[in-house]
Amino acid sequence: MAKFTELRALLNSGNSKGFMKQLEFRNSEFYKANYFNSSQILAYEANLTATFNGFKNKMLPIEHYTMRILGDGKVVSLERIGTYEGQGVLIAENKDTKKLYKNYILLHIPPGQNDFEIVRINPLITSF
Repeated sequence: MAKFTELRALLNSGNSKGFMKQLEFRNSEFYKANYFNSSQILAYEANLTATFNGFKNKMLPIEHYTMRILGDGKVVSLERIGTYEGQGVLIAENKDTKKLYKNYILLHIPPGQNDFEIVRINPLITSF
């Protein structure tokens, strides 16, 4: 729960740079798997940063959730129950544009370390 609270605080405060730092491991794997060159990486990160900048003061509180343990106990996520059931807990609502930004995040603890890090993120933009 503490890691999700930290991630929510970064997004809700508009600290997209801090959130992008949390995505470094995940992004490095993504870039390798998709054979991104340096210009593609820069464009992708600029797009992500611009999107995350828009989450300032728009993050829903983390409440009414259940913990999902996946990957033979190696990966964990928090999913909402009730409104937006089954979605990750890191959701931003933009009432002006009527867009909902869902960020389903999977955490793991890397071998030899003690802290969770983001191993996967599945962002989705929908309307409400």
